Amino acid sequence: MNLYERILSKLILESEKLKDLPDEDILRSGLLIVNELGVEYEISKVSEDNKSFLITRPGYKSVVSYEQLVKNFRRA
Repeated sequence: MNLYERILSKLILESEKLKDLPDEDILRSGLLIVNELGVEYEISKVSEDNKSFLITRPGYKSVVSYEQLVKNFRRA
């Protein structure tokens, strides 16, 4: 594998990490996330302790923990 291919491989690997959700301290309202089916949600509200998040889409509202977000969602 030449240098060019190694660089491209590393870039592809790093770009996949961008789909992961950031740490709970960094999450803010307005972030768009999607579930494994591709349904898009918005983080509408973050609790003061950054432990629970209100996610919404038209006709749907749910409060989830950070662990649930990481397990079931990724960035849109």
